[in-house]
This record gives sequence, structure tokens and C-alpha cells, in this order.
Amino acid sequence: LGPAGAMDDTIGMSLQQREKLWLVLNRPRFSICHAVLAICFYFLGFTSALQQSEGEVLLKWISGGQLSIVAGSAASLVGGGDCPPCSASDQTQEAIDFPAECSAPLPPSPAFATNVQLAPGQANVGKHTLDFDVNEWGIPMANSTIQINGKTLTYDDIVYGYDLLFEDLMLFSRTSWYGVATQQDPSDAFALQDVLWRVQPDLVVEIGTNTGGGAIFYASIVREYNPDGMVLTIDPKDPNVDWAGQGMGSGACPHCRSVRCTNIWHSKNIKFIQGFSSESKVLTQVEQIAKQFKRVLVMHDGSHWYNDVLTDLMSYDRFITVGSYMIVQDTKMTRMYSKTFGNGYPLQSARDFVAGQGKGRYVIDKQFEYLLYSQHHDGYLRKIKT
Repeated sequence: LGPAGAMDDTIGMSLQQREKLWLVLNRPRFSICHAVLAICFYFLGFTSALQQSEGEVLLKWISGGQLSIVAGSAASLVGGGDCPPCSASDQTQEAIDFPAECSAPLPPSPAFATNVQLAPGQANVGKHTLDFDVNEWGIPMANSTIQINGKTLTYDDIVYGYDLLFEDLMLFSRTSWYGVATQQDPSDAFALQDVLWRVQPDLVVEIGTNTGGGAIFYASIVREYNPDGMVLTIDPKDPNVDWAGQGMGSGACPHCRSVRCTNIWHSKNIKFIQGFSSESKVLTQVEQIAKQFKRVLVMHDGSHWYNDVLTDLMSYDRFITVGSYMIVQDTKMTRMYSKTFGNGYPLQSARDFVAGQGKGRYVIDKQFEYLLYSQHHDGYLRKIKT
């Protein structure tokens, strides 16, 4: 057999069937025996077998046509091409017998934490000295020290030093989810999914889609606990345009692809609104959608300028349900750039919101900064009152 378009037309297959057979037969694990079986199945009337993996074909032959396993078609397993994404509803799945504990309520978390206090274990290899104060930039235990290579460094030296590496070397351009750029530090990604799992919002409003990697990351968590949950993501530009690739060289996630290549982007669990988060027409759409959900969380990762962030915090406050969060990302920028550009950036926006419109209604919650390193210090704003 040659390429799909060069196959022998005398065997009576349609073009689509020939293409599928070509995909199946050219898998690396396919042997000549499989090829013979597949062709025999076709002439015996099992034309639908060409749409399944060879494992399904053999099971179907042996079981007399009774088949109840979960597997994708040959095209979906191979991937690529112009094949439209397949939704989860395209596959059947047998009922799972979950342990009883799975339906029990999640263990309660503290209402909020004002600090993070950690202590070394028995080893204490780094000869730590502990100081539990939070510094002006919101870094827990910042003045604690550790011995490294004959030098005494503060926790702040290490945490902020890595922050500078992450920023200057554009390490954010190397992270991805399902092959789509996320521009999220892995430590923060773990903390964010922890928030989602513990709070379990039905709707996550993401301000700042960029390439869509964050949206599909959040949605992959949300739909695990609520198959009907949604990530509503907002950006003035199309996801195929990566801000990190504009004037910043070709280093912006060189291995990444369009979010439109993922199934989850096309699922009911994600809705994209193109527009500015502060536009009245966008806010109207968000309001209509938010009414359909009981628990709402807002993730702010859009424009990081002080006024833009504060405007969004004030506008989206009404959508957040009590017990949920407004998460302000990239508060690190205030420390890095405020003196250079004279702007307060996200950290100042978050603090001013809590002291202003959010006073007595929101608190800065430190409990998700347990990894000590974060780009979002003091950015977890928990709503405690309406």
C-alpha cells in the first residue's frame, strides 16, 4: 500500500475508509498479521472495524459483535489532520464502582490563613534559622536563613532570586498543558489546582486567556468534580496570538500548538469571550452566564497595570460567591517593576481593593502559599461576606 491517495481503487472502499485503513495499518506496532486480518474483516463485512483500533476489531470478532470497552477510533488515536475534535460523549463508559469515601464531603480547610509557618524535619541539612515574619512583598518566612555552599542566604534571596530567573530567562514560555502554552510556574499551577479542588467552583472566570493554556488546565480540573462546570475565559485577542511571541523572539514555547487542537477547548466546559474584561458588553455576558452557576471563582491574569487590575477587581466582585476567591496573579511585578515604571501593578491593586471596596468582605489568604515560592504572593483574596 502506498499513501492514502495512491491506494488501489478496485477493492471498493470509499476514500474515507481507505484513509482510515491506511492510518491503522501504518501504526508502528502493526504487524503483517494484523494487516491480513484487517483486510479480511473488510471483505467479511466488518467495514466498521476500519474505524476502530485493532484491539477492538479482534475483540469484536471473538465476541460475536458484542463490545463494551472504551477506546477511540483509529483517527483519534493517531491525531492530527483535519479530524474534528471528539467529545467525551462520543465514547461509552461503563459505570465505575467508586469507594464510599469518594462521596463524602471534602475535609474542611481553614477559613483563611494570615501566614505560613514551616519547620525543617529531622535532617535540617541546611542549618535553618527560622523567622516567621512576612516581608513587605508578601513572602512568608522571608528572613529565615539557610546555609548553602558555605554562604548564608535568606529564604527571600532564594525565592526572589528564582523569580528573577523565571522572568529574565522567560521560563514562563517553556511551560505547557496538553501541548498549549500556559505561562504558569509549575509551583503556582499546583497551588491553583489545589484551590479549585478544595473550593470546587462551578464557574471559573478567567480574565486573560492569552493562548488558552490556562483555560484548558483549569477546565481539566473543574470537569473532574463537576462534568457540567465551566471556565469562562476572556481576552481582547485571539488565542492563536501569543503575547510572549510579540517582539520577544522565537523562544515563546517552541514546542506548543494552538489550543484549538485540543478536545477540551471545544467542549461545553470552556467558553471564550473575545473582548476587554472591563467592557460593558463583556460584563453583561459574564453576568448572564454567572447566574447559571452556584459557586463562582475569578482568576485575574489579564493586564497587570494597577488601574486595570483594580477596575477588574471592583467590577467582578459581584460575581464571586462567599467562600470563593478572586485570585490576582503576578503580584511579583510590583516588586520587579514599580520603581522603574512608577506603577503599582497587581500587588498594590489587590491590597487597595481589600482595604477599599473589599474591606471587611475579603481577606488575603496565605494558606495556598505553602510552597513558599509563588508569583502570586498576597494575591489569593477570599470573599468572606457578601
